[in-house]
Amino acid sequence: MSGFTVRSLWLSCRDTLQAAEIENALPELDWLWQAVFGQDRHVMNPCEPIGLVPAEQLQQLVLRRAEHEPLQYLLGSQPFLDFELAVAPGVLIPRADTECVALQAIALGKKVYADGTMSDGRLLDLCAGSGALALALAVHLQKEVTAVELSDRAFSLLQQNIERVSAQLHCPKVQAVKADIFQFQQTLAPGSVGLIVSNPPYLTESEMRELQPEVQYEPSMALFGGQDGLDFYRHIAVGYREAVASGGVLIFEIGSDQAEAVRRILEQNGWRQVAVLQDEQGRDRCVSAMR
Repeated sequence: MSGFTVRSLWLSCRDTLQAAEIENALPELDWLWQAVFGQDRHVMNPCEPIGLVPAEQLQQLVLRRAEHEPLQYLLGSQPFLDFELAVAPGVLIPRADTECVALQAIALGKKVYADGTMSDGRLLDLCAGSGALALALAVHLQKEVTAVELSDRAFSLLQQNIERVSAQLHCPKVQAVKADIFQFQQTLAPGSVGLIVSNPPYLTESEMRELQPEVQYEPSMALFGGQDGLDFYRHIAVGYREAVASGGVLIFEIGSDQAEAVRRILEQNGWRQVAVLQDEQGRDRCVSAMR
């Protein structure tokens, strides 16, 4: 035995997280407890002795969280819309903000493919990461999606999530392609794409220097968008335009202060009907445009 009871172990871990100034220490500790013990702490006898192995497992997770390692990495998963995604160090953690982008992409996708004129147009997720956007499109549009990702670690997790979600929700399988989106457009025939969605890296140099402790654990490759944060938007707006069929659409996630800059990039490169959408907090979060 570890010398801990249910109550004494919980109090010790609570004190560790609170001393580290973890904002949501109590609910996060309950989630970590559930992950280790497979049941809620409240259904256990507070005086029940705790074995050495589970006590050490929980303490190690709590110590990592006290160092501000993201909770999602410790739990190994993150919910997104109506499915669960595996996450791990080396991949960007899907945010609730990106659900707004997914819902907009789904709505536009239904319009684009509704009349059958775009039935053969490919659906692309550029900078796919864990596959959140690609899988959302596959599940809700019931169409095949190509997910493009360059990072080795993210690509492995992308493949894992495709297998997991496709099997659970019986959606068309997403095709994972390991490629650099700055070159991938060369493989696309003109007018062959009906919809592109992308949550590209968009943080600026100054923003990268001011990251919150938790975000510093996430891969800079998935965060840094060049000196002004707009490198990926410029390339996709120019490089992928000819691949998108007339009437096809492009949907970007953006930083909350990037709407006008991204709008200008799209309009200057011949995209039509450029629109900005806000998230639930009223912040600019998504820019869409039509070819």
